[in-house]
Amino acid sequence: MGFIEFLSNWWNLPYLVMLGLVAVFFVLQLVGIVGHGDGDVDADAVGRVPFMVIWVTLFLFTGFAGLFLNRVYIHMQGGYAGWFFVVSLLVALAIGLAAVKLFARLAAKLVDTGGRGVTAKHELVGKLAVVASARLDEAFGEVRVRDAAGTEILVHARLRGWEPALARGDRVVLVDYDEKSELFWATASPDEASEARG
Repeated sequence: MGFIEFLSNWWNLPYLVMLGLVAVFFVLQLVGIVGHGDGDVDADAVGRVPFMVIWVTLFLFTGFAGLFLNRVYIHMQGGYAGWFFVVSLLVALAIGLAAVKLFARLAAKLVDTGGRGVTAKHELVGKLAVVASARLDEAFGEVRVRDAAGTEILVHARLRGWEPALARGDRVVLVDYDEKSELFWATASPDEASEARG
């Protein structure tokens, strides 16, 4: 039995559908139609992993394992018995689930799957920052601030109307965050203020 003829049998259809969905997903990723942000799912003893890792791994390994098992069975028996489809499906799913567990563990170790490295904006309140834009005043400004992990973040900030404008490189403290406008309120750091007075 040739390979194309082998693939065209009904007992390979579920595996071909799984592999086809994975292929379509990757093509859509390449052309940018599908975003990277799938929801997170709790995986047993693994932590939070992106749902994309779970379903892609499951479909990929189950699909290839099912085709492999069917091919080996035909090669050994010289034909295909319908009951073997149930066996191949169960074994292929077991292989797929084992692969999901393994890859989810790897993802949990290699990637910040729980979002622990992502700083919420309100957590930056109280941090020392440096003016990144040419000017920071009550109408416009951007500042660079480092989060708890040391990652530098560029955020929009404003000064209160009574405070004098600051220039690039001046140090400020982020004193408040307005979630509605997504803006930080800043004030000149004590060192900067004392230098200006001096």
